[in-house]
Formats: sequence, structure tokens, C-alpha cells
Amino acid sequence: MTLERVCSQCAYLTTRPVDRCPICDVPLRQRERAWSGTRRAVRVPLPPMVNGDLNGLVPVTVVDLSPLGARLQHAEPLLPKHPCLLTFAVPEGGALRLPGNIVWTRAYLFEPESGETKWLYHSGMEFLDVTQAAAEDLGAYLHRVTGGLGSLSGAVALREV
Repeated sequence: MTLERVCSQCAYLTTRPVDRCPICDVPLRQRERAWSGTRRAVRVPLPPMVNGDLNGLVPVTVVDLSPLGARLQHAEPLLPKHPCLLTFAVPEGGALRLPGNIVWTRAYLFEPESGETKWLYHSGMEFLDVTQAAAEDLGAYLHRVTGGLGSLSGAVALREV
């Protein structure tokens, strides 16, 4: 049985042995893991430095992408259930604009070459209310990134919030 720790204020979630939330600085509550290892769609790791932003304000790096969502890396904490618009440029020109919600955020200690330790965050984003044109652009981009290999199961989430 794997245990996870969750923050009652911001829903920060970790399986690491920490006692306090790095975002809110409140004690974490321990519980059994609430999710299984089965994914709804294949995640595609992206080349390093696919940079974008959330709502035009928060710079992010898109770590991996699927038809249903993305994993983002960023320097500021994001609250779960936070609606946002992910925008990032694609190498073929243009940009993908994908609306959704932040589902989870995890904090990691990061030590760059300078030796100064700082927090780095990863967040999972679920796409919601994606237009048909954006869904087609996303599918085409994922097809190019994977070289057309394999099948990406799952459709882009076109449901309403």
C-alpha cells in the first residue's frame, strides 16, 4: 500500500516523506493513494525547452503532452482547480492555445549548477473546452513529435466545465 500526503488548503499532493506543504506551510494529511497507475491517454515527452505560458503571465515548460492534458514545469506554485490557458509555440509555426484546469501540483527541491537550492514545481493540466481546430492542431503536433509511431489513445477533452 502506497501512502500519499495531501494539503487540506491547496490540494498539494506528494508521496515523498514531507510533513508540511511547501506552498501553504500547513501540515499534510496522510492517506492511501487515491489513483491507479492506469492512464487515459499516452503521454508524449517533448523535446527540452518547449516553453510557453499560462494566461500570458506564468512562464512554463511543457514537459509532456497528451490528447487530454499536459505536465508543466514552472517556478511559481499553481493551485489545483485553477482555470488557465496554456499557450506555446510549435516548431512548424503558429501556437497551440489549450484551455483547461490545473489538476495537481508537486514541489521539488532543485539545485542548479550555481549550487543555490530552490523550489521547482510540476503541475498536471487537464484540457477542457478545446475548440475543434485546436484539437486537430494538437493531434497533428503529437503525430509529428512521435514520428507517426503508435496510437495515441484518448480524444481531446471537448466537454464543458
